[in-house]
Amino acid sequence: MPPPRRKYLGGNRLDKTAGNKFKCPSCPNFNFDSHKKVVDHVKEIHKTTLLGLIYRQDSRRAEDLLFKRDSHKVEPCKKLDRLINELTRAEEKYLPLTEHRYPVKQVFAQSRQILAEKEKVATTIENLRKKVANLKSELIKNNKQIESLNERHKKLLNSYESLLNNHAILKEDYVALLENNSDYYAERCHLLVQENSVLVKQLSFLY
Repeated sequence: MPPPRRKYLGGNRLDKTAGNKFKCPSCPNFNFDSHKKVVDHVKEIHKTTLLGLIYRQDSRRAEDLLFKRDSHKVEPCKKLDRLINELTRAEEKYLPLTEHRYPVKQVFAQSRQILAEKEKVATTIENLRKKVANLKSELIKNNKQIESLNERHKKLLNSYESLLNNHAILKEDYVALLENNSDYYAERCHLLVQENSVLVKQLSFLY
């Protein structure tokens, strides 16, 4: 609170006591001989109040900084607590063994051996999985090849059946040609021979 202006403290604006002394407007119990002493007193009150506000602000700022600094330590402290709990559980687990003079070193050695065997088994399983994946890929590839061969086999059978039919017709026409000596049968035999030649080439290509 800023000190009152001088015009509000001068003349008859200030109350006076019976002994003609000035009363402080903020502290009625304090009386002063002069107007200047009242002003100095009010300034001192203002100065004290201002210092108190500054102190409270500094204290609050320091508390905020301390809280922020401590907040960075919370997570490491939690990790440390978890580690302590794990060590405590491990100690509780192996303490009965040491009390009964059980070979703890042997237990640790066996544990390490078991872990090594587990890692070895895990590695073997991973390698087998890779082999299975490769075999599946090869199986898919072989299935596609089998499908392609089946299609070629169907085409081959169709061509072979056509060749047999043409051969039978050619045989009949050849017999008719020998019997009749006709140009019609001679031309048909020639065309069938050409068609059979084409079918034979297709068969050889399919093989």
